[in-house]
Amino acid sequence: MTYHIVIFVQEDTVEVVPSHWLSKDGTTCAWPHRNLDPKKQIEKKTNPNTSDFNWYDVRILAKDIATLKDAKTKCSKAIHT
Repeated sequence: MTYHIVIFVQEDTVEVVPSHWLSKDGTTCAWPHRNLDPKKQIEKKTNPNTSDFNWYDVRILAKDIATLKDAKTKCSKAIHT
């Protein structure tokens, strides 16, 4: 399983997400509710479901990154450029 770096359009925030959190067309992404720890859900690669996740519009900045560590490094660079 790979990771993607996405920008949440409405919030204008950049995040690393597991690839299976994105819709098939890559225009929306699941994100856990506030009562769940998003960082932990990303690390666990939790499968999104309708009771614990909402879907948001996104743009993909980078995709198919092999490791979470690499994705976080690239995400940090994306935020600061």
